[in-house]
Amino acid sequence: MSAHSAGPCDIPAGSLLAAYAESPEVGTVANYCDCYSMRIEASISLPDYLYAFYTSPAFSIERKLLALALQVPSSDEDARAMATDRSSRFSAWRVENRLNNEILLRFPKSNTGSWLMVRHCPGKDLESTELLFGSVVFPKTPDTRFGVVFHALTGFHRFYSRILLNSARKRLLSSHNQVNGKG
Repeated sequence: MSAHSAGPCDIPAGSLLAAYAESPEVGTVANYCDCYSMRIEASISLPDYLYAFYTSPAFSIERKLLALALQVPSSDEDARAMATDRSSRFSAWRVENRLNNEILLRFPKSNTGSWLMVRHCPGKDLESTELLFGSVVFPKTPDTRFGVVFHALTGFHRFYSRILLNSARKRLLSSHNQVNGKG
């Protein structure tokens, strides 16, 4: 994986997402979990990452669709309130758990969750941050396997996850360059 391109990675041990990726009890269906990462040559906080992610051009399409289909509109200010921990909701998501460097949001009507994390990477000359994005899909019941539609959409989901992460990175770089007088 290129440092400038989102790609799949292992779910970090001990993370909020890792708890959902653990092996289920015998006879039950495992949750679907995935994780993608990329680096950015800047020190990025979780609130900055969340705001950039949920206000990125790629995610704006999903926000519009959710507003139309589920009647859950959201604004950039709503994204900022969730990002800065002033709200436990954003659009159709509710914050399930939050730490200093990661957040897990649940979308109750769809039985899914989104997870985002920042990890600071020490370097010789430049500070960099690893941006991580993952998803969890819960089976409808502990013994209900995921169906054909779920498996058919998995390829699109993987592609879309990369687009979202790349779009957030571009938004962060643009913001970082403006603050530092480079753009």
